[in-house]
Amino acid sequence: MKISKLVILSLSASLALAQEVGNLDEISIVGSVEKGKEVDYLNPRNITVIDSDTIEKMGFTQLDEIIRYESGFLSQPYGSDLDTTDWLKLRGFDATLTLDGTAIYKGGYFGFSPDIYGLEKIEIIKGADSISYGSSQSGGIINLISKRPQKKPFAEVGVKVGNLQQNGIFFDVNDQFLKDNTYFRLVGNYQRENGQVDKTWQEHYYIAPSLNIEINEQTFLTLLSSFQYDQGVPTTAFFPAYGTLINTPNGYIDPNTNLGSPFSDYLKRSQVSLGYEFIHYLNDDLYFSQNYKFNMENKDQFSVSFSSLDPSNSNKAKRSSVIVDGIARTHTIDNRLNYTKKFGIIENNLITGVDYQYAYVRGKYGYGMASDVDIFHPDYTPQTKSDVPTYLVKQSQLGLYLKDKVKIDNFIFNAGLRFDKAKSDSKSFGAKSDYNVNHTSLQSGIMYVFDDLGLMPFINYSQSFRPIAGNDGNGNNYKPYEGRQYETGIKYLPYFIDAEFYLTYFDLKEKNALINAPSGSFASIQSGKQISKGVEFNSNIHFNDILNWLLAYTYYIKTNTDLNTIETIRTPQMPKNTLSSYLIYTFALDNKSSIQTMFGVRYVGSSTDEAGNKGLKIPSYTLYDTGVVFNYKQWQTKLNIDNIFNKKYVSSCYYSCYYGEGIRASLSLSYKW
Repeated sequence: MKISKLVILSLSASLALAQEVGNLDEISIVGSVEKGKEVDYLNPRNITVIDSDTIEKMGFTQLDEIIRYESGFLSQPYGSDLDTTDWLKLRGFDATLTLDGTAIYKGGYFGFSPDIYGLEKIEIIKGADSISYGSSQSGGIINLISKRPQKKPFAEVGVKVGNLQQNGIFFDVNDQFLKDNTYFRLVGNYQRENGQVDKTWQEHYYIAPSLNIEINEQTFLTLLSSFQYDQGVPTTAFFPAYGTLINTPNGYIDPNTNLGSPFSDYLKRSQVSLGYEFIHYLNDDLYFSQNYKFNMENKDQFSVSFSSLDPSNSNKAKRSSVIVDGIARTHTIDNRLNYTKKFGIIENNLITGVDYQYAYVRGKYGYGMASDVDIFHPDYTPQTKSDVPTYLVKQSQLGLYLKDKVKIDNFIFNAGLRFDKAKSDSKSFGAKSDYNVNHTSLQSGIMYVFDDLGLMPFINYSQSFRPIAGNDGNGNNYKPYEGRQYETGIKYLPYFIDAEFYLTYFDLKEKNALINAPSGSFASIQSGKQISKGVEFNSNIHFNDILNWLLAYTYYIKTNTDLNTIETIRTPQMPKNTLSSYLIYTFALDNKSSIQTMFGVRYVGSSTDEAGNKGLKIPSYTLYDTGVVFNYKQWQTKLNIDNIFNKKYVSSCYYSCYYGEGIRASLSLSYKW
């Protein structure tokens, strides 16, 4: 079996499976206009692609739900909330979110929140990587790909209900627009639901029009836009260990307890994204592309939450408040040339480009005080907003990059070089700070393909960096994150079964990691370093046309954090083991109808909090999910239930403790044509 046959085999297998693994460089950010480009599965890295069919099938509505069945991820360590923030860890670190390959501002309570129904797919690069899109977190990159026009007309409209007073309506329409060479797509989603915590709720509106224009056979333009509005009472589910993990004379605190101030807490948030993706083929070997994106978030939030227990009365808790009222704007433009050429047995793919990012954030942002509260009998007396300082951030980044991929017989080589110049002026917590840094990032990898066996061992080295605006509240400017990763593993695509198997070892290290400050201090402080080493295994098996099994396991050999640069502790919240399994069984009733049943198990091992709760062990937990999909002609009815036994558990502790999400059920009815 030659390499070309192996590529075809892996492609056909992955199209049949619910999840895919691919080379992000070769995946078209421009969507359907990539003139037949195929995903390249021969990449010496662990990269995952989750498509919209998988997201829809499992009934996910938040980003931190989607990665529950992915290796390397820790989902919802802070529990479930309604404050438009997704909480997740990738290989022990935070990950960077990008939209269609462009930067999104993230700082404190400012941050882009995607509408999951509006996504075509999600591409995940695990571990340090600043080659792809410039500055990024050490955990990796989660690239959100928006739905965009397709050539084949289709439409969907549906309604949705569920527990916690969920209700919503959604639609997705795609068709030709005026001329044969122009296509449009309109995606809309509305949802209202209550939170797990008493008296919290959220109402969500989303609409995303897009247009694809085939200017000629070599030139394509896609216009993308989305508008989103959220309002409600946000979740502030911070609890003490006393009453959650530690029993008291009054018993345990109910997970529904609201220690905030629901009669004065509020969230109002609008989000806009506008941009285009342009591609022009100069010839069969060379094309130029340019992507531009403007993202804007206007956020007004006031929320009160638990801070610490009163030393003189363990039933009384001190509280603090967060006040956010500002607008964050980002502009990103990326220009690149892609050249592919074959010279005998050598096939070379060279990408070079320059991109520029600019972020401007202005408003009020800070922390205030609130009255004490009884943790077992909270008083919902409205609280008053404190006066907080001006929050101002100006960031710019200019990047030059070069990436090359070479195939020589059964060897595949990857290499990347990127130079970034980043600047910032900011003002936060009443103090000014700035940075002006230059950084060079490297990436290299090698893979060998054993044709007849379907085995592909690989090794990869990559670097990342991310400058941080602001200071620690004591006038100390933050230094940039600097990450590096060694990754080695083996991919197995057997020829006798429709399946994929991946086994990966990773070694991640980050300098200047941010950690939570001790209780009583609001801003994060910077530590010396953080280390994460582990092994991942994931598989996706189609035993036949009706049974699909997804399995993911992660074992963390070491997760250490320098605490105040003088003490090394086990990284808070991180378990030693995570395991997930998901079975999908499909059978046809007749030629017009079918039923699909799903059952999933999620295990998260025990963790610790040596930073804020020394000697305290957070127990492991196991959760069960299920789903049923009934298809009749163009009609589809779908029921998804997460945590079907409504298990009460603490997801993690990091100074405060956090209850995990209880039972969540949703029923949808849709019509497609």
